[in-house]
Amino acid sequence: MPYTRGSLGLLLARKPWLLPAVITMVKHPFAMTTSEIAERLGVKSALIKRALWWLSKIDAVACSESIPRRCRLREQARREAMGILQSSFQREGRLVLRQGREYLLIAVKPTRISVWTVPVEVVERVYEALRAGGGCFKPGDVANALGIPPRLASLSLTVLYVVGRASRRDGCYQV
Repeated sequence: MPYTRGSLGLLLARKPWLLPAVITMVKHPFAMTTSEIAERLGVKSALIKRALWWLSKIDAVACSESIPRRCRLREQARREAMGILQSSFQREGRLVLRQGREYLLIAVKPTRISVWTVPVEVVERVYEALRAGGGCFKPGDVANALGIPPRLASLSLTVLYVVGRASRRDGCYQV
């Protein structure tokens, strides 16, 4: 099945954990082995093998038949990925992408790629609380002040940090 325009965006909307692998392949346009992609990303090769499997299902990657197998994004998929990445932010192994009324927060860890969705409204409330408070706040302080779960406060603060709207020092956030 040949690659069709828009299919990478649809796949990433359903499986956002693929995004770090796609970003790595966009940044390095030459064909790479699974282990090279995994090394650049800092994850295990099994994650990349699975990501390449999903990308090959929509024909977004071209892989060689030789051993070791080298893969690269097809040009049309690369252009589509670059369009998606223009609205993303990266910092310290975290990636934030806005999709409609929520942010996707993606964390790359050696054994997994974790994805959380954080509502834009909550992130804005947390930002306003940081601005109004004027000091340095921990996630628990923000959670208590806004009456939201501590985990949601922590994720919102991380989103603000990654997009550059807040700074972090010793687990404490400020605007």
